[in-house]
Amino acid sequence: MTDWKTDLSDLFKSEKEITEAQKQKAESDAAARAVRKQEAASFFSEVVEPAFNELAVELKKHERKVSITGSDVSRVMEIRFQDKPEFEYMVEVSISTTSVVPVSRYVSKNKYGKKFQIPGYIKDNPVSDVSKPDIINDFLRTCVRSRISHV
Repeated sequence: MTDWKTDLSDLFKSEKEITEAQKQKAESDAAARAVRKQEAASFFSEVVEPAFNELAVELKKHERKVSITGSDVSRVMEIRFQDKPEFEYMVEVSISTTSVVPVSRYVSKNKYGKKFQIPGYIKDNPVSDVSKPDIINDFLRTCVRSRISHV
């Protein structure tokens, strides 16, 4: 018969090793997420906000009022015409331990007042592959598509 005391001791040693490995993985994941959050913050401040600001200047020439709001994971540009909400264009990011991936969308209301969303063309690429001109072009393409589909 085997020494059951040794087996019992080995069982608890294994559990302790597993717990230590889980703790190390959690710490590693937290550090990776912190790096990705910083990557998202840089993306918003260096790419999205400058694009939104440039768009806002041009939209004002067309009698639109623009407000830009955001959080750690999104920026929203609300466009108003004659003091009424016209539409919103937003860029959001999904943050994992390995990447930061942006998605864009257009949000408005139809003629019956029902809210609808149209996904933008920015998706499936890491933030490092998305530039200020990409944001501006996506805004234009998404707005044109929304106008055509909800006229």
